[in-house]
Amino acid sequence: NLHASMMPFILGAVVGHKTQDIDQGGFDLEHDFLAKAGLDLSGASQADGAGGAPSAYYTPDFMVHYLAFMAKQKDFALFEKALPVLGRDGTLWNIQVNSPAAGHVFAKTGTDGSYDALNKDLMLNGKGLAGYMTTVDGRRLAFAAFVNRVPISMDDPEAAQKIAGQALGEIAGAIYSTPADKAAPFDVIIKNGHILDGGGGPWYSADIGIRGDRIAAIGQLGDAQAKKVIDATGQIVSPGFIDMLGQSEMSLLIDNRSLSKLSQGITTEITGEGGSIAPQNEKTLAPMAPFLANYHLTIDWTTLDGYFRRLEKDGTPINLGTYVGAAQVRENVIGDDDRAPTPAELEQMAALVAHAMKDGALGLSTALIYPPGHYAKTDELIALAKVAAQYGGIYASHMRSEGASETAALDEAIEIGREAQGSIFALTNTRMSQVRRSWPRRCRHGLRMAEWTNFSAVCGIQRFASASRMKWQRSTPTGKTSISIAGAEKE
Repeated sequence: NLHASMMPFILGAVVGHKTQDIDQGGFDLEHDFLAKAGLDLSGASQADGAGGAPSAYYTPDFMVHYLAFMAKQKDFALFEKALPVLGRDGTLWNIQVNSPAAGHVFAKTGTDGSYDALNKDLMLNGKGLAGYMTTVDGRRLAFAAFVNRVPISMDDPEAAQKIAGQALGEIAGAIYSTPADKAAPFDVIIKNGHILDGGGGPWYSADIGIRGDRIAAIGQLGDAQAKKVIDATGQIVSPGFIDMLGQSEMSLLIDNRSLSKLSQGITTEITGEGGSIAPQNEKTLAPMAPFLANYHLTIDWTTLDGYFRRLEKDGTPINLGTYVGAAQVRENVIGDDDRAPTPAELEQMAALVAHAMKDGALGLSTALIYPPGHYAKTDELIALAKVAAQYGGIYASHMRSEGASETAALDEAIEIGREAQGSIFALTNTRMSQVRRSWPRRCRHGLRMAEWTNFSAVCGIQRFASASRMKWQRSTPTGKTSISIAGAEKE
């Protein structure tokens, strides 16, 4: 910086023979030199030689054209040799040391920062890297890359290098490694689709480029190459759907291809309604014996963590999350008896819920229309939901009634969620019959009451038509059956 600051004075005094305003004389000579080179000086500004003045800047475009001009000068070899070398020498000696580009990039870095009084830290106003490289395929390139307005810590004097310097070095490495006029190929391109990205906005038209298991680009990819191109004209392209009420935990161990889910676009499933995959013991396994024998399936786990380990070992193409079922812990402790648990048994059930939550359960789920979940009274469920809430879990319920008592069932679900001290609850498998058209209004009223009592609630409704309105249609030889239920076509 001392040498750079001196340069306008040296030029003004030695070359311009100035005795007054010597530094301005140096800048005038620099201006004439650059203008004669045909460079666009609207992309450059200086107020001192070191570049620390507020008005000092160079655009990347200006720098690339300046470097290209200098490469044509007779003393270019000396000019390039004086530059630091990425990962090897000078101010770049510790930048991207292990990059393939190390030793092949000759560039100068510059840094300007100032004190950020609001956050008592430093603001990296700008850091640049500009110079030359010989790319992996032998091309000679001039390049310039800048990062601006990056907050860094005052406690680490090397923060600018570690953050911005390494980022700029990685950009240079990417330039070095990319073949000429050839974008890195994609494995798959999905073209011409209508994209619904899950953000809540309307669809938009774009292509999607995929490399490995990652979306690498979204936009108009034009003539980009790929191993496989899918024409999605007239089709919706979206993230995978989430099945909020699945029951594939055993199926995935029998046939881990999960074709029935993936063929519908489902890539994530939430399971564990009332009965869950864990905890397991002799009481929960006994009723399952015929099923397990039929599919030659062995349950070698007792906890949710054990099941996840088994699932990871066998492999799964979908994501799986699960609740811990209230009926599962009840059966684990007291079997299928239609009675209230003793205090000791309830304490044991609560411990099982806590263990499952620590293993990754999303919360407590009930299926109160089926035994043995039906045997549980409200106070029992409140006690277990409180344990789940302590770990951030929600309370999800297939309510106790779908008929004449559905309003009371809704009130019970709200009471459990409220008494669990903030546990969010979801109503699953709630069927809205045709003859009870007032149910949606009652549901909204109940959820509004829940909101007034300061906890969050959501309601899911499945619409089922009566049997007389179901249309069954034999399909083509593929074996698919088309069903129209309440006006919605499903295969």
